[in-house]
Amino acid sequence: MEYTEHKILQGFINKDTPILNYIYDEYLPPIRYHIIHNSGCPADAMEIFQAAMVITYDKLRKTKFTLDCTLKTYIQAICRNLWLKELRHRGTSLTYSLDVHDEINIAYEENPEIVETDEIRMYLYQKHFFMLSKSCKKLLKLQINNERFRSIAKKMGYASENLARKKRYRCIKKLISLIMSDPEYKKLKDDED
Repeated sequence: MEYTEHKILQGFINKDTPILNYIYDEYLPPIRYHIIHNSGCPADAMEIFQAAMVITYDKLRKTKFTLDCTLKTYIQAICRNLWLKELRHRGTSLTYSLDVHDEINIAYEENPEIVETDEIRMYLYQKHFFMLSKSCKKLLKLQINNERFRSIAKKMGYASENLARKKRYRCIKKLISLIMSDPEYKKLKDDED
């Protein structure tokens, strides 16, 4: 069953069991995927998700607090930042960093209720990056790490630099297509217009 954003928020605040079940069913899987693919396990994902739910509930109970994004985006952003904190505590880093600027992370951790447009963009980029094929992810990681196309071709087993360039172009095109078809991206674009 689909719920409106207003109904989800009201159900969340009122601890409505069907709404809470819906939130767990719809919001937890991408968070679990993200955490498992970044040095975590399913238990870590559940712990982070539940902590984010408590933080969100506490914020929403405050009369002056209003969300500037969907509840899903808000919870995912909190989970992402809680997991980044946990990885720092463990001395582990993300499998794939998205050029995350420390200033943005520090500001975000101090004020988790503020979901920056850049944070949403980074989240979308990362979410869809992990949906790419293994070879696309590897190729794009190599390029982000400033590998030359000659080196990329050799590491990927491609016959030439030109083939590496063509493959990179296809991977980027696929990533852009995934991002642009995401409902969160469409909402972000609508909010900017």
